[in-house]
Amino acid sequence: MTAQAPKASDTRHHPALPAATADASKYADRLASPVKKTRTSTVRALAIIAICAGAAAAVYAQRSAIGEGFHNIGHLNWAWVAAASLVEVLSILALALLYRALLQASQARLTVAWILACSYTANAISTAVPVIGSGMTQP
Repeated sequence: MTAQAPKASDTRHHPALPAATADASKYADRLASPVKKTRTSTVRALAIIAICAGAAAAVYAQRSAIGEGFHNIGHLNWAWVAAASLVEVLSILALALLYRALLQASQARLTVAWILACSYTANAISTAVPVIGSGMTQP
């Protein structure tokens, strides 16, 4: 005699499936999740396509400036680039230490590494998203 599979209307616990439950209402949202995932995947794919198209349009619009930048890389004095990079790192470190001293005055205990990461993030955001774009300041 073989065990028969339970009918869809059978809500009793099936002995062959020890983890099965009689309460199907718990898993009702799982039944609908493939539709949500498909919709979410479609929206995500469309957003990625829109971002890529916008980036491509921005690169195309600034192609002459980008080409000029690549041309100028060949004329760099790498010793000055290294010196400027070191000074920039030290400047951000000094800013992080200043933030740490100010926060310690208010009884906050934060590590230098965490404050340094926040300082770099704040600096990156402030240079990437300027209040007035560089194109607006040129005549």
